[in-house]
Amino acid sequence: MSIDLQTALIAATVALVTASITGVLTWQQLRRERAKWLFDLKTSISLELYKARMTEYTGMMKILSKLSRKGKPPLTIKTAQELAQEINDWMYSAGGLFASARTRNAGFAIRDILMGWTEGSIPREAIQVRDALIWSMKMDMDISPDSRWRYSSDTVLKQLQDEMDTFEDAK
Repeated sequence: MSIDLQTALIAATVALVTASITGVLTWQQLRRERAKWLFDLKTSISLELYKARMTEYTGMMKILSKLSRKGKPPLTIKTAQELAQEINDWMYSAGGLFASARTRNAGFAIRDILMGWTEGSIPREAIQVRDALIWSMKMDMDISPDSRWRYSSDTVLKQLQDEMDTFEDAK
């Protein structure tokens, strides 16, 4: 084999190895950039969702205050129907749009219970579902409903922390 051919083969091999290494490093950089971009996008969306929920959930809390045990005047069947309509209006507005599925389910449940109340005192389920709805809204906002609560796997903060950990592991 001639020296010129050997030199050309060595040069081609070095160029191929260099191109391969550069390609792999570029691909890894693109994957890191994509992961960072997705994380930043999800963080921005979560922040906007939190802001919207903060605004909308205060409206639902005001509506639910009419179901307070200390509320005045006492809830009647007629006012319960009106309250159910207020909840329905909230559910089909921005509040229901930004609420988690769990919160929407509780909202529709309390609406249905209040609409179905036709006689006697307020159904016990209405208070139980109201408490569940308040709990769910607090969980959506990562607000501790009581002192025993710790981050669980279904909170947005926990999900973001898990994604940050995954992103750090990808580096």
